[in-house]
Amino acid sequence: MTILDRFGIEGQVAIVTGAGRGLGAATAVALAEAGADVVISARTPEQLDGVAAQIRAAGRKAVVVPADLSDLDAVAGLAQTAYDELGRVDTVVNNVGGTFPRAFLDTSPRFLTEAFSRGEDIHDQTAAKVFGTDSGLGKHELRRRAKIINYALLYGKTAFTLAKDIGVTPQVAQEFIDAYFAGFPRVRAFIDRTLEDARISGVVKTMYGRRRLVPELTSRNGQIRSAAERVAVNLPIQGTAADIMKRAMIEVHGALASHPDARMILTVHDELLFEVPEDRADALAAIVRDRMQSAATLKVPLTVDIGIGKNWKEAKS
Repeated sequence: MTILDRFGIEGQVAIVTGAGRGLGAATAVALAEAGADVVISARTPEQLDGVAAQIRAAGRKAVVVPADLSDLDAVAGLAQTAYDELGRVDTVVNNVGGTFPRAFLDTSPRFLTEAFSRGEDIHDQTAAKVFGTDSGLGKHELRRRAKIINYALLYGKTAFTLAKDIGVTPQVAQEFIDAYFAGFPRVRAFIDRTLEDARISGVVKTMYGRRRLVPELTSRNGQIRSAAERVAVNLPIQGTAADIMKRAMIEVHGALASHPDARMILTVHDELLFEVPEDRADALAAIVRDRMQSAATLKVPLTVDIGIGKNWKEAKS
């Protein structure tokens, strides 16, 4: 058995982290000698020069990326470098000879963030990823199902529950779930990592540090434990969205302090309702949009849609 067989590498492109010395360096060189192009990484660039020279001496390509790869996002960034430089990547090997999960190689975060940055409909993107281009379903129905799946799977719904939501059999729903996580494996990795951390600490947090205790994650009662798992995954996502909304309300309140004829009168989920003079609606809407969109700094744009009307229904239409 060759080292390529050992790590299940078929396409002969590998990443080795901690490759500057010891087993990491030896693994990188052995992979090159067995026929693999290798991306090598370590915290100290000087450690990589000799290893890169040995890889090139074996007639293979060496891509050197100095980096501290202590978390999932950093390894995913390294994987993207490998894709950019070598066109593909088949495995990531750590400096003690173990392999990272396939989720580390997924570029779906870049796919999703770029879709957001381009202003594309993320539910349409999910539909294409899950159902493909020849599903036979209409565009509206595809988006409807994709939207339900996007939210349902993040919040831990089962195939049985999802089947009822979108009107298919549990078997078909399970196929959708499998296709979703195959298309977005780092979403699965995020869920697994969130639950693992929460089981250890007994706490989940929003992006801004708001905490919720989840001691039920270790309950022997399966129903109680499953409910706690849904809470644990939900809070960092929906809780962070709620935090951003609160920050936006504070920002808007301050911005409208010099406009006493404009009142923020209602919040509904991710919407704010204002009462303003009709002749100043556009100008005040611009102030509100600016303050809401600056409420958080994210990797994707935080966009705000504005509706104006004589009542809430008219403004939403």
